[in-house]
Order: sequence, then structure tokens, then C-alpha cells
Amino acid sequence: MLTGSFRHSIIVQHPAETTGAGGKVMTDWSDIFRFRAALISSEMTEASADNGKREILALVFRTHFRPGMTTADRLTYGGKPFNITKVIEIEQRRGLEIHCEAVS
Repeated sequence: MLTGSFRHSIIVQHPAETTGAGGKVMTDWSDIFRFRAALISSEMTEASADNGKREILALVFRTHFRPGMTTADRLTYGGKPFNITKVIEIEQRRGLEIHCEAVS
């Protein structure tokens, strides 16, 4: 894994649930990792939904290994949040492949 290909800055955020005034549960996101990664693929697809069509932007990043990242976290790239759908360990903790998507 060549670090020279890590041109993109990404932030991984972890959710924290709090209870607001009236008992409503709210999710706040806090940064846990900020690092550089290689963008491996970017794919835009269209899917049917109950309220019409929606677009899904799917991204795949590769970076150095970071322990503790799960699909409950989210990734921020270019100021836009992405849901992490898959985290794959590469070569026994040498790196990570992170799959994520944003729905609009």
C-alpha cells in the first residue's frame, strides 16, 4: 500500500445518542479518526423508493489500519456524510478497505 496514493482527507465519526427536552432521542456525531485515504472507486446508481427514485453514491476507500471502526460509524468526505456499509481488513491489520454510501 503506497501512502503517496492517499490523496483524500476523510473523517470517521461515531454516534452518541442523547435525550432531548420532551424525551426525543437525538443522534450527535463526534470525530474519532481524521486521516488520508485512496479513493478506489466511485459509483452513482439510481434505485426505486416509495416516494419515487433516489440516487445512491457508493465510494470505496483504502487506508492504513485503524482499530475500532465499525458499520455503526459514518464517514465524512468532501463535507458530505456517508454511511459505512462494509469495513474489510487488508493483510492482517496492514490496511482497511472502507465501503460507504450516501443516499439523496
